[in-house]
Amino acid sequence: MALRRLCAHSAGTTAANARAVSELETTTCALALALAACSPHGGVPTSVDGGGTDGGRPVDGQPGVGTPSDATTDVEPLDAPPASPRPASITYPIGLRHSPIDTAMAARLQAIVAGNAHELAKVGDSITADTNFFTCFDGGSVDLDGRTDLEDTRSYFLAGNVGGSSPFARSSLAAIGGVTTQDILSGSPSPLSQEIAAIDPQYAVIMLGTNDIRYGRSYDAFGADLWAIVDQTIAQGTIPILSTMPPNNGDSSADARIPTANLIVRAIAQGRRIPFVDYYRELLPLPSRGISSDGIHPSVSPSGACELNAAGLQYGYNVRNLVSLEALIRARTAAGGTALDGALAQPAGDGTAADPYLVTASFVDLNDTRNRAMEMTAYPCNSRPQAGGEVVYRIDVGTATTIDALVVDRGTTDVDVHILQGTSSPQSCVAAGDHEASATVSAGAVYIVVDSPGPGDGGEYLLVVQAR
Repeated sequence: MALRRLCAHSAGTTAANARAVSELETTTCALALALAACSPHGGVPTSVDGGGTDGGRPVDGQPGVGTPSDATTDVEPLDAPPASPRPASITYPIGLRHSPIDTAMAARLQAIVAGNAHELAKVGDSITADTNFFTCFDGGSVDLDGRTDLEDTRSYFLAGNVGGSSPFARSSLAAIGGVTTQDILSGSPSPLSQEIAAIDPQYAVIMLGTNDIRYGRSYDAFGADLWAIVDQTIAQGTIPILSTMPPNNGDSSADARIPTANLIVRAIAQGRRIPFVDYYRELLPLPSRGISSDGIHPSVSPSGACELNAAGLQYGYNVRNLVSLEALIRARTAAGGTALDGALAQPAGDGTAADPYLVTASFVDLNDTRNRAMEMTAYPCNSRPQAGGEVVYRIDVGTATTIDALVVDRGTTDVDVHILQGTSSPQSCVAAGDHEASATVSAGAVYIVVDSPGPGDGGEYLLVVQAR
């Protein structure tokens, strides 16, 4: 805690001075803070219900911030080469509102959290900056449907105070209409750095991507930037809570891309073992999928966005307020040392050609090609040599299936993705790409291989595979 306060806003330092910290200083502190996390403050409840460069465009007349830079600002405190091959990520099961939290994940959240008790940051675009998100918990009409766990956590954060505002009512420096993930990282200091320095939060509720997708940014650019946001947040002693983005009723082409982008969000949360909320899933059954007449922003109950009773939960913002408050309950419980769920499953295998990770036909992973065997150096379906270490996955399909594979890398990492049919030999390759590959395969074994042109090109990557 002492180190965090020295870096962000030591005793007697104003929030304005904290926001003047340079990006270099912020980066240096972030790396140091990754080693200096401490335990959370205050009581914690023990029960919970519920298991590209196109930034700066306006939404509803609200301008974006800054000018997108040519390169993402990457702070990667978690990107050191693994001492031995990393296993495939633990799995966040599809079909749940909240990601499970087992003992290992609770310990991880305990190791991250520092900062001021009762403070949380809101990070996002206009859907987060809108006063219908969280603000009504401080002074608005509130109906928590009799749930004492919701009231306990609402009261906990109402006790926060930065410049006279609770975290619910605060106008966040990192929640701005029209922004993309790139905008949140741009500038010296960036909006993300400014907000964390200003309030020193223990938690950050993060939902981004609507504008990345609307403006046609690539999955790779979106994923790399969101990944950097998460790593910067963790490195500064704040637990990120990631949420999927809502549907887009006003733009069918953007709407078609959102499910894949949301799998990237899931891959980051799963790979970094942080809380994940599938907000998109919760909206789909609602009238108009929980979206207002503008086609972009969630709908709001006529009684107010903090009416969390059965009638209110037919509206998108009301559902977001509920699931976000629940996620904070779960994160605080875990950061207090209590696991909420049983151990999460990990795929069998070690990721080699001889013993690939055994995964389902649709899956996500965050892994690393460094310290991997270099058994495959050339593929007939890829014109680039592949002399780096590789990671191999196997899926078994029962009928002819189209497999779409997407890989996200960042910084100096350069990996390709390959689809192999029948055997794990590179000669069986049927499709490959620098970022994406797609192939229709027959029934039987299918191998997904992440490889790189040379040993110096390896590093961490995100992988999203979908079967259709």
